[in-house]
Amino acid sequence: MSDIQIRRLLPGIDFFDSSYVQYADAHFIARQKAIGAYTPVILQVNADDYSALQYILLDSTFHPVAHYCLHGGSCAGPASDDGKILEYCPEKQSVINGDEIRSYVLHIFISEDTASVPATIDSVNYISKVLPSGKIETRLVDSVSYKRIIGSSEFRDL
Repeated sequence: MSDIQIRRLLPGIDFFDSSYVQYADAHFIARQKAIGAYTPVILQVNADDYSALQYILLDSTFHPVAHYCLHGGSCAGPASDDGKILEYCPEKQSVINGDEIRSYVLHIFISEDTASVPATIDSVNYISKVLPSGKIETRLVDSVSYKRIIGSSEFRDL
């Protein structure tokens, strides 16, 4: 795929619009086996505070009809609302099996007082399915939250 073809696929992904695409850099990673009338492709997309593997469904005219973030996403670094708890960039991983994508996301929150205030780790699991219409439907499978004092090997279920 040429740079022009790749850039044509970006509007509609996360916060990308036609004005922001000029600041993005994207690379073709793979083409997956067709799912019905749609061809999935995977792109590595990078921009300011953004890095992701994007799964994009293309119709027969190679226009994007749906997208799904497989890994990464927006991240400007750790964020804090009150200056005491840092929220780290979510860690997302996915596995593709035919028309199904299984993903988990880890959200990590760490206090500046790591010796007495436990870190919180939220693990969220999703299953996404490519529908015959070309839409990608995602459902929550489960989520678990743990607390842990940094430096301790003991996790506590919440």
